[in-house]
Amino acid sequence: MRHNSCWFDDLKWFEKTREQLSGRWNQGCTNIVGRVEEDTCCQLFSDVVDMNDGHISIACSLIEEQEQIAELLSHSGFDNNPILFFKLLLFLLDEFTERISKGYILLGDKQVKQPKLISLWANKYAKHRLALFIQHHVRHVFYDGDQIIYQALSGGGEINGMCLRSGYLPETVFVLDHKWLENNTGHSEINLTNKEMVPVILIPPLQSFIDETLDYYRNFIDFAKQRPEELKRFQSNFHWPITPEIEEEILKLYAKHGVIVDEH
Repeated sequence: MRHNSCWFDDLKWFEKTREQLSGRWNQGCTNIVGRVEEDTCCQLFSDVVDMNDGHISIACSLIEEQEQIAELLSHSGFDNNPILFFKLLLFLLDEFTERISKGYILLGDKQVKQPKLISLWANKYAKHRLALFIQHHVRHVFYDGDQIIYQALSGGGEINGMCLRSGYLPETVFVLDHKWLENNTGHSEINLTNKEMVPVILIPPLQSFIDETLDYYRNFIDFAKQRPEELKRFQSNFHWPITPEIEEEILKLYAKHGVIVDEH
């Protein structure tokens, strides 16, 4: 059994959870920007800006980061390590929403704060995690993995009679939850660290992170479509993606003029 692991080590629940997250993300993004195809970034904002005048860089960047998240969610390589998956997901969602947050400034408005849930967990759990760094072998309880245990621990603080280390030995646990992350930087917990209590962190439903990001994404796209003139500042005729079809036409022109091109 891993020291720094989930409760419990049977991870059969995770594959189904990840696949559901993947479906929800893909469907949500489709509802917001349309179905992702080779020229999707060229179509985003085409209802408010004449795309004959050029490619919009912001559109392409949004689709690229959207697809990075989709790739992680579709990848089965982390099905035996939901903790690592969760960290990586937080990194990507945090970066994505940070770009969107700055996007408001680029389009001439005030910066809109990132979603609270993502900002907190990315900064206090995935990145600047001093409050967790000083803890001994934190156990992870995912809501998606065991709702009964999750609910039993939801009161926070010290709870007696929980078997979260051996699975058989009742011990006192100290719950690290959303509220705890909000209130602690790490220094205030030093006195608790070495007490005979098992630290356990409660991971909220993973869908809540996806849904919060999708709502934030949707709001930005709706906002951006109200700023067509500002979008045009990021439009260029030069930077169209060279698709396989265009590449084929280029090769035909070379061949017509007797130019031999090594396609590799």
